[in-house]
Amino acid sequence: MSIAIVGSPDSARALGIRLGIEEAQRTAELIGFHLDVHTASSEATTPADVVIVASDDATPPANTPASSLLDISTHDDACSPDGRLLVLPSGAERAALASAAGSDIVAWHPSLYRYGAEQLNRRFVQRFGEPMDEAAWSGWFAVKAAVELALARRDSGGVSARPPGFDGHKGARLTFDDSGRLGQPLYRVAGAAVEEIAMSEVLQALPTCE
Repeated sequence: MSIAIVGSPDSARALGIRLGIEEAQRTAELIGFHLDVHTASSEATTPADVVIVASDDATPPANTPASSLLDISTHDDACSPDGRLLVLPSGAERAALASAAGSDIVAWHPSLYRYGAEQLNRRFVQRFGEPMDEAAWSGWFAVKAAVELALARRDSGGVSARPPGFDGHKGARLTFDDSGRLGQPLYRVAGAAVEEIAMSEVLQALPTCE
């Protein structure tokens, strides 16, 4: 099983990816499969099972199908431009969900504690000595989702097979819709207050993609 990472992620994303790789490697040893995680460039000719687009300026290899691209970069467009799988909410989605001036919409926060979030936040702090923010969570989640995608495709023999959902420690199985956007609870942050936005509200705020 091969996962390629393209781009130059910022420090938080890089740490999240690192934790994801370490945990995935331990899982691979337990259930008996080989996991190869490597960096790649747009000129790469050897196909990977899944490619993680790790920064805004990353250009994935031209021979990679969109359904194998897990994108953790920031983006303003509410719809995936080429069908790739988008982990983070777009700028348009965040603007639609912000209820007050000065509030931020994030996909993760270091104060989360339910559904295994506290344990994940603790593992990250113990490993790197800093809190897990949205960027770090996106890197960790991308590796976890990449492994699950690759395993599902291997087991089914089909390149487009997906698991029924992904566990991002948010209390619901996270799924990508037909346009490639990840359906997930988000969080409204205003000062020290962190309010969970239900996935139903998040989905209502999503514009329709052609």
